[in-house]
Amino acid sequence: MRLLSLEVAGFRAFPKLVNFNLDADAVVVTGPNGTGKTSLFDAILWGLTGRIRRFGTRESDVLSLYSQSGQAQVSIGLRDASTELRISRTFDGDRSRVVVDTGERTLEGPSADVRLLELLWPAALITSDPGDVFDTALTRSVYLQQDLVRQFLESDQEARFQVVSELVGAGRLNELQQELESARNSWTRARTELEKRTQAAAKLAENLKARLERLADQDAHTTAQLEDSWSSWWQEIQTLRADVEVPQLGSGRAAGALAETLQLLQAERRSVERRRGSAESLLSEVQQRPAISPDERVELESLRSRLLGVEETIIAANERLAQARVDAAERRQRQIELREAQEELRTLASLALRHLDERCPVCQQEYDQLSTRARLEELAHAGPGELTDDLASDATKALTSEVPTLERDAATMRARINQLESVVKRMEEWEAQIAKGATDLRIATELPEIENSARELVAQCQQATDAIARLYQSGEQLAIELARASELSQREDLSTQLLTAEREYEQLERRLGAHTRTRESGSAILEALRDVGHDAVAMQVKRIEPLVERIYSRVDPHPGFTEVKLTTALYRRKGQISARVGDPHESFTDQDPLPVLSSSQLNALAVSVFLGLNLGVPALPLRAALLDDPLQSLDDVNLLGLVDALRRTKGLRQLIVSTHDPRFASLLERKLRPVGEKERTLMIKFEDWTREGPTVSQASLSPEPIDFRVAAA
Repeated sequence: MRLLSLEVAGFRAFPKLVNFNLDADAVVVTGPNGTGKTSLFDAILWGLTGRIRRFGTRESDVLSLYSQSGQAQVSIGLRDASTELRISRTFDGDRSRVVVDTGERTLEGPSADVRLLELLWPAALITSDPGDVFDTALTRSVYLQQDLVRQFLESDQEARFQVVSELVGAGRLNELQQELESARNSWTRARTELEKRTQAAAKLAENLKARLERLADQDAHTTAQLEDSWSSWWQEIQTLRADVEVPQLGSGRAAGALAETLQLLQAERRSVERRRGSAESLLSEVQQRPAISPDERVELESLRSRLLGVEETIIAANERLAQARVDAAERRQRQIELREAQEELRTLASLALRHLDERCPVCQQEYDQLSTRARLEELAHAGPGELTDDLASDATKALTSEVPTLERDAATMRARINQLESVVKRMEEWEAQIAKGATDLRIATELPEIENSARELVAQCQQATDAIARLYQSGEQLAIELARASELSQREDLSTQLLTAEREYEQLERRLGAHTRTRESGSAILEALRDVGHDAVAMQVKRIEPLVERIYSRVDPHPGFTEVKLTTALYRRKGQISARVGDPHESFTDQDPLPVLSSSQLNALAVSVFLGLNLGVPALPLRAALLDDPLQSLDDVNLLGLVDALRRTKGLRQLIVSTHDPRFASLLERKLRPVGEKERTLMIKFEDWTREGPTVSQASLSPEPIDFRVAAA
């Protein structure tokens, strides 16, 4: 089928309704970047598949922010020789809706999707995700997206193989391989589980057989011997623990009672060992007794008495010394006051001598001048009275030297008393601790008897431990003999179990062999299917390779690497496709293009591979080639070659090409113009984009040839 028309509204760059006439052999879409050219191609993809993979799962991205109706609408008209249909898809921001009108009937929802795939890509209907398969077929062979030009070259080789397999009709083989491999893995897991069960059954049969052989060879005790051992052992247990109840040998609880008693013996041994440890610890503490002699006790009492007398003497001496100092201070104060009075008289006498006259300068009376002057001169020349220091009397000095001596003696006695009291305290604490330990052990608490009692207790505990250990060992041996006797009585039962185990093992062995043969058959089928799938893809790739090489040579992107090879291989049971370039004049063959070609050259190679797949695969969803601005990264020489390749493609496919460069648009217009009345070429021009969408103009190109002037040099 080929495209006839496109109506789009509220979709990406088209807020309002725009109708596009696509009923032409070639459609050239031109306009500046950002005016909506890619939105036109995306509208075709979304209208057909309901998805745009590069947007991920965000279907809301197709809704224009300026949509006048609040929803995205795309309607596509298609036609082939016998059928004409219209596909309408809408999205209201919440859910999408698709309608297919075949002229005879109108289908909606899932039935519309199924009918669409029946008409365009029936192979997708038998896959687990038909929409994804259909989208892959379109984007790998029909629609070359602007930002994914080199995706095929840059993807891994396995992904390329899957894409080409789908395009050449081998996709179902790959799915069958995956299903077979998944089934084989499940079968392998089941076989592994069956193998474990078989090994477990073999191990069980082997153990049962060994037990029967051991029972047949061993000389077990007779019943009488076992009864004697059983009776004597329990008698010894009752001497240790009288509260233990003796079970009957043949009773059902004999083995359980024996096991419980062995546990009781273990607990008893641990208890005795703890008691022995406590007795040994007490004995060690007794031997570390702190010592204090009777003389030291007498000395302690004597020192306490002497210290009391010295402290009383110090208190009395301090009181006498304090009183003597108070008395001396009072006498000195009186001497100071007397001396101050004498000094005042001397000063007054000196002043009076300067003012003596015939009459008294104070009362103006006559007086005896000679005697008065003599008296005043005696007073004026008299020296100050001496201070007598009676504080340094013999009694005070004696007291001053006596008190420090007494205090030093008291300090010495206190230190010795503290030392002796510390020894006494340690002795008392030791005695209390020893008494407590003896009480806990329930032995004599009198100090002279504690050591001997502790020694005896250690010996008793050791004897009890040895006896319990012997009883425990005898009990374990008795348990073994009891188990042997039980096994002897169960020999017939063991024989039956062995027969059952051997039969189960044989059945599992047969099932395991069948599983193994089935897995080997499945693996052989899977390997053969891989080879068939690889051969089918390899054959188609060999058919496509010359076409890709011719297109690549016409574009001529590199002066040296002029050869292109598409090779297939099976690596680790996975199909792979490699795209390689080579220089035929040098030894540089089979080179990875990514490191040796520039970005422009890689784009030229990618477009060549795309056109080769478009022209070479047996069937396409649309007999069309949609290229969204593939020329933007190519230089002028590559562009001329690519435009020439597109001109040759026009006769085989409906061609829709966009470009943002006016020069290249003009070149495409000349190269893709119609050359006959039956051919038609359309020119769609996008201009400035506004919130109402781009300005779009559409026109048919004239078939008249353009005059050329040829100049010969």
